Amino acid sequence: MNSLDFSIVVQAWPYLWSGLLFSLSLAAAAFLIGMFLGTLFALVQHFELRVLSPLVRSYVALMRSIPLILVLFWFFFLVPIVLGTCQATVAQFQSVPPIQRSLRSACSKPPTIRKSSVSDCAQ
Repeated sequence: MNSLDFSIVVQAWPYLWSGLLFSLSLAAAAFLIGMFLGTLFALVQHFELRVLSPLVRSYVALMRSIPLILVLFWFFFLVPIVLGTCQATVAQFQSVPPIQRSLRSACSKPPTIRKSSVSDCAQ
Protein backbone atom coordinates (compact mmCIF):
# COMPACT_ATOMS: atom_id res chain seq x y z
CA MET A 1 0.00 0.00 0.00
CA ASN A 2 1.28 3.46 -0.84
CA SER A 3 1.94 5.88 1.98
CA LEU A 4 1.72 9.61 1.64
CA ASP A 5 4.94 11.58 1.94
CA PHE A 6 4.35 14.84 3.79
CA SER A 7 7.99 15.93 3.73
CA ILE A 8 7.21 18.33 0.87
CA VAL A 9 4.64 20.04 3.09
CA VAL A 10 7.20 20.44 5.86
CA GLN A 11 9.71 21.91 3.40
CA ALA A 12 7.15 24.29 1.91
CA TRP A 13 5.61 25.27 5.26
CA PRO A 14 7.01 28.86 5.31
CA TYR A 15 5.52 29.53 1.86
CA LEU A 16 2.21 27.94 2.81
CA TRP A 17 2.08 29.96 6.03
CA SER A 18 2.84 33.25 4.26
CA GLY A 19 0.15 32.43 1.68
CA LEU A 20 -2.37 31.72 4.43
CA LEU A 21 -1.56 35.00 6.19
CA PHE A 22 -1.85 36.91 2.92
CA SER A 23 -5.21 35.27 2.16
CA LEU A 24 -6.55 36.06 5.62
CA SER A 25 -5.38 39.69 5.47
CA LEU A 26 -6.90 40.05 2.00
CA ALA A 27 -10.20 38.59 3.23
CA ALA A 28 -10.21 40.92 6.25
CA ALA A 29 -9.50 43.97 4.07
CA ALA A 30 -12.26 42.98 1.62
CA PHE A 31 -14.66 42.47 4.53
CA LEU A 32 -13.91 45.89 6.03
CA ILE A 33 -14.10 47.72 2.69
CA GLY A 34 -17.33 45.88 1.80
CA MET A 35 -18.93 46.71 5.14
CA PHE A 36 -17.95 50.37 4.81
CA LEU A 37 -19.19 50.72 1.23
CA GLY A 38 -22.34 48.68 1.93
CA THR A 39 -23.22 50.85 4.90
CA LEU A 40 -22.48 54.01 2.94
CA PHE A 41 -24.62 52.86 0.00
CA ALA A 42 -27.46 51.84 2.35
CA LEU A 43 -27.41 55.27 3.99
CA VAL A 44 -27.47 56.96 0.59
CA GLN A 45 -30.47 54.84 -0.41
CA HIS A 46 -32.22 55.38 2.93
CA PHE A 47 -31.93 59.17 2.87
CA GLU A 48 -32.71 59.30 -0.90
CA LEU A 49 -30.06 61.83 -1.86
CA ARG A 50 -30.92 63.35 -5.27
CA VAL A 51 -27.62 62.92 -7.08
CA LEU A 52 -26.13 59.88 -5.34
CA SER A 53 -29.20 57.68 -4.98
CA PRO A 54 -29.62 56.94 -8.73
CA LEU A 55 -25.87 56.28 -9.02
CA VAL A 56 -25.95 53.82 -6.14
CA ARG A 57 -29.07 52.11 -7.56
CA SER A 58 -27.34 51.79 -10.94
CA TYR A 59 -24.18 50.38 -9.37
CA VAL A 60 -26.16 47.82 -7.34
CA ALA A 61 -28.18 46.78 -10.40
CA LEU A 62 -24.99 46.39 -12.45
CA MET A 63 -23.24 44.32 -9.78
CA ARG A 64 -26.29 42.08 -9.35
CA SER A 65 -26.55 41.44 -13.08
CA ILE A 66 -22.92 40.32 -13.63
CA PRO A 67 -22.29 36.66 -12.72
CA LEU A 68 -19.50 36.14 -10.20
CA ILE A 69 -17.75 33.58 -12.40
CA LEU A 70 -17.42 36.24 -15.10
CA VAL A 71 -15.74 38.60 -12.65
CA LEU A 72 -13.35 35.83 -11.60
CA PHE A 73 -12.47 35.15 -15.24
CA TRP A 74 -11.86 38.86 -15.81
CA PHE A 75 -9.45 39.06 -12.90
CA PHE A 76 -7.68 35.84 -13.80
CA PHE A 77 -7.27 36.44 -17.54
CA LEU A 78 -7.89 40.11 -18.32
CA VAL A 79 -6.19 41.99 -15.47
CA PRO A 80 -2.69 40.53 -16.15
CA ILE A 81 -3.04 41.45 -19.82
CA VAL A 82 -4.13 45.00 -18.99
CA LEU A 83 -1.35 45.43 -16.43
CA GLY A 84 1.20 43.87 -18.77
CA THR A 85 2.31 41.22 -16.28
CA CYS A 86 1.28 38.12 -18.20
CA GLN A 87 4.77 37.23 -19.47
CA ALA A 88 7.13 35.62 -16.99
CA THR A 89 10.81 36.46 -17.23
CA VAL A 90 13.78 34.27 -16.41
CA ALA A 91 14.36 36.26 -13.23
CA GLN A 92 10.81 35.59 -12.10
CA PHE A 93 11.25 31.87 -12.74
CA GLN A 94 14.53 31.82 -10.82
CA SER A 95 12.86 33.57 -7.89
CA VAL A 96 10.47 30.61 -7.51
CA PRO A 97 11.60 28.38 -4.63
CA PRO A 98 13.42 25.19 -5.71
CA ILE A 99 10.69 22.98 -4.28
CA GLN A 100 8.04 24.55 -6.51
CA ARG A 101 10.38 24.44 -9.51
CA SER A 102 10.94 20.72 -9.03
CA LEU A 103 7.20 20.17 -8.67
CA ARG A 104 6.50 22.10 -11.85
CA SER A 105 9.13 20.22 -13.80
CA ALA A 106 7.92 16.89 -12.42
CA CYS A 107 4.35 17.70 -13.39
CA SER A 108 5.34 18.78 -16.89
CA LYS A 109 7.03 15.48 -17.77
CA PRO A 110 4.93 13.39 -20.10
CA PRO A 111 3.62 10.21 -18.52
CA THR A 112 5.20 6.95 -19.60
CA ILE A 113 2.68 4.67 -21.22
CA ARG A 114 3.38 0.99 -21.14
CA LYS A 115 2.20 -1.05 -24.05
CA SER A 116 -0.08 -3.73 -22.68
CA SER A 117 -0.55 -7.10 -24.17
CA VAL A 118 -3.28 -9.67 -24.03
CA SER A 119 -1.24 -11.78 -21.61
CA ASP A 120 -1.30 -8.88 -19.07
CA CYS A 121 -5.09 -8.94 -19.02
CA ALA A 122 -5.26 -12.70 -18.54
CA GLN A 123 -3.35 -12.57 -15.25
